[in-house]
Amino acid sequence: MLCLYIWGSSWGLPSIDPACLSVISYLQLVSDEWKVIECSNPNVSPTGELPILKDGLNWITGVHNIINHLKKNGLNADENLTDKHKADSLA
Repeated sequence: MLCLYIWGSSWGLPSIDPACLSVISYLQLVSDEWKVIECSNPNVSPTGELPILKDGLNWITGVHNIINHLKKNGLNADENLTDKHKADSLA
């Protein structure tokens, strides 16, 4: 099971951090097999930053790295988009 370590929740949001919210949103689109672990200690990450995704023995940090890792492992929210829609999503 995927474990996503994020900054904690507040103001009715699952996290106070925009990067963490981005990864949460992406994971909600592609999988039901993951859990959130609220963390106030970024030292759990080898780079000292959150969010961090634990996938088996792999630890992945940073929004883009996490999303790329998920895509490479078959969890691609963009797979049904046309080329135009893919370009629009990057704009």
